[in-house]
Amino acid sequence: MKIFILLLSSLVISLYAKNNYELRLYESIFPLLFEKSVVYVYLTKDNHDKIFNGSQRIVQIRECKDADFVFIKSRDYLPSECLEKPIFATKYRYIRDRDVFGVFYWKKGRPQLLFSKDALSLYHLSLPQSLVKYAY
Repeated sequence: MKIFILLLSSLVISLYAKNNYELRLYESIFPLLFEKSVVYVYLTKDNHDKIFNGSQRIVQIRECKDADFVFIKSRDYLPSECLEKPIFATKYRYIRDRDVFGVFYWKKGRPQLLFSKDALSLYHLSLPQSLVKYAY
């Protein structure tokens, strides 16, 4: 029983650490990209995780028209009014989409971050020097 509790607590801690890592990463990237101290994000219906809860720099909003960008896991739930907004995805397969300016995903337990130079240019976003190495 002690081993089970130990394994369960390790799992919970690692999941929390992963979400905390992602939130810190997003809080450091998005305000720099949009050159704002507070960035407004629209989450699609498939985003049931509360990754931005508690963030002081990234605020979730209900209307896509008021968002600075859209955060997706899948394009299946993307409303038509969001098609004009820059998109950030959490799956590698979307990096080739014209309107996706960046992706963050996990590969073999390691975080991967990529930005599309074409999409960044399309939305007039510029990467800070520290992130240029992640652009293609």
